[in-house]
Amino acid sequence: MSSADDVLTLSNETVGNSTFFAYLGQYIDLDYSIWLSRLLTPVLVTFLLPCAFVLLIYCTISFLYIYKLHSRFILQVYNEGDFDFWDVARTLVAVVWDAHGWIFHGYEVCGMENLPETGPALIIYYHGAIPIDMYYFTARIYLKRQRLIYTVGDRFLNKVPGWKLLARVMKISPGTVQSCASVLRDGNMLSIAPGGVYEAQFGDSNYELLWRQRVGFAKVAIESKAPIIPMFTENLREGFRSVGLAKRLFIRLYNAVRFPVRPIYGGFPVKFRTHLGTPIPYDPALSPEDLQEKVAYAIEELINKHQRIPGSIFHALLDLPNWFGWMHNLSLPLLVVFLLPWLYVLLILSSIPYLHLCNYLRLRFWKQSNEDEFWKAARWLMAYVWNLHSKLFHGYEVTGLEHLPETGGGALLIYYHGALPIDMYYLTAETMLKCNRLIHTVGDRFLDRIPGWRLVSRVMNVTSGSVQSCVATLRAGELLSIAPGGVYEAQFGDSVYEVLWKNRTGFARVALEAKVPIIPMFTVNIRECFRTVSFAKWLFVRLYSVLKVPVLPIYGGFPVKLRTVLGKPIPYDESLSPVALQERVAAAIAELVREHQRVPGDILQAIGDRFDTMHAVEQREEEDTKL
Repeated sequence: MSSADDVLTLSNETVGNSTFFAYLGQYIDLDYSIWLSRLLTPVLVTFLLPCAFVLLIYCTISFLYIYKLHSRFILQVYNEGDFDFWDVARTLVAVVWDAHGWIFHGYEVCGMENLPETGPALIIYYHGAIPIDMYYFTARIYLKRQRLIYTVGDRFLNKVPGWKLLARVMKISPGTVQSCASVLRDGNMLSIAPGGVYEAQFGDSNYELLWRQRVGFAKVAIESKAPIIPMFTENLREGFRSVGLAKRLFIRLYNAVRFPVRPIYGGFPVKFRTHLGTPIPYDPALSPEDLQEKVAYAIEELINKHQRIPGSIFHALLDLPNWFGWMHNLSLPLLVVFLLPWLYVLLILSSIPYLHLCNYLRLRFWKQSNEDEFWKAARWLMAYVWNLHSKLFHGYEVTGLEHLPETGGGALLIYYHGALPIDMYYLTAETMLKCNRLIHTVGDRFLDRIPGWRLVSRVMNVTSGSVQSCVATLRAGELLSIAPGGVYEAQFGDSVYEVLWKNRTGFARVALEAKVPIIPMFTVNIRECFRTVSFAKWLFVRLYSVLKVPVLPIYGGFPVKLRTVLGKPIPYDESLSPVALQERVAAAIAELVREHQRVPGDILQAIGDRFDTMHAVEQREEEDTKL
């Protein structure tokens, strides 16, 4: 396999003084490729934006797990009888969701006077592609009325990793007629979307109710003698939509698996306004079918009165500034730069359900197949996704792949840890596809606390790693990567790219004991892609020292040029002590930074690097070296 340097040499010999891209252009239509990438990027973004909603749910779940973890300490500080333990968590979660709705959608509730101050009420609502309005509504009512709305959710939610704690705290359950009636008899408010997942998946911008003669909610209302409050959220289908292609096929799939199968796109910052209709009182003369028709008519009346039909994303976007004004225009870009990193985190976390699905399919259909071959195929698909992501978003390149040993030779890769180690994922994908080698990785112990992460660790060979286990990996002829700075360097490094290893020599002891070479590694512009906030650094250092988990907020996700440079191997030298070897490796990485990185880093110039050819980059680095 040709290295990057070999390709450059060949291009120079072939085309003389012309650029690398001119040579490449003889074989690839670069103009078409660039046009295609620019055309597809907005499409890709519209399918990724709904992931921000999923991420916010997982942030909520993570917070509840952390809160539960510290329950003993919290109950020691406060007397157990003074407060409901979960009320504090619910309030904090409600504040976050309410702020999210206010900032992204200028969320409002109209008709709140129709909700009872005390006593039961059954809220029947139209189900959007994603029921984000129900999260916003529940948060708003909890903060304004100090009342928690119980919610009926689909059974498939119980299969989502981590969901059970959220469901228990926020009172979300599949619910039978008897259990729902019991909730209402106890004086609580309960919300039900009769259309459920079917209406979510196959509804459209015409806002037609798809209840398919479901009368369960009507039986609940009659049995509990509770009033029904119709509810509808304006522009809900303009915020998130399901794709309009192959509807019959997706209906067949849904009927077979009873699971959301139709892709969703959107996440547009449209105006959301929830309308609560006039309560429909209990009437013993009505049958469940008659009551269902009456409620459906009430919701359709709300739709006809408040919703533009068919819905228009463009007009729904225009609805927002009228209410939100300059505050929205000012805060949205700022919020986006703090949310973009979570799309990358979500891409990382997406490997959890993917690998668990693969494991389920393996145990169900391919139990007799070779397990190693099965997981190798699963890893390759992940590598293709990561490689595509790296090329589209960052024009990712690797130089120095020739420094990696051939198959069967062990080597220790030591790298500078950015705010997010996105470069390590990209490099792992690159080496799998180009060198057919998987890089084993040492990760921080806090990763093991992520629900479902252990399968990812096992498949991708990510481990917290003792010296002995790392040595065994290297002696087996594998590649192993370690960032000595770890989470501390990720959190408290900056655009000056100073190595923050705090006298850690564990990796040096690993290399000496395994007798393998060390390959220094650095990714250009990694700190311009993601950065940590620079204020109150001393406070966050203290918090990190106590909690040992990342606490400093990250922002960025900028489409800068990322280029990983693998330096010359540092061969095994038995005369070196661990401290001396550590200093030598630190100096090698500092040299890579000096040769290839603009210091201090600059985000705008790093974005501009996307348009530089490799030849221009090398010329600039040569000039910097001379200076």
